[in-house]
Amino acid sequence: MNLGSLRFASGSKHKEKRIGRGLGSGHGKTAT
Repeated sequence: MNLGSLRFASGSKHKEKRIGRGLGSGHGKTAT
């Protein structure tokens, strides 16, 4: 997991869905 995933998971940037960023991306695990 990258630090980015934790950031998005926290809810700092939930507007844009970043694919492959972890749970925060809205896709689940670190997948493309």
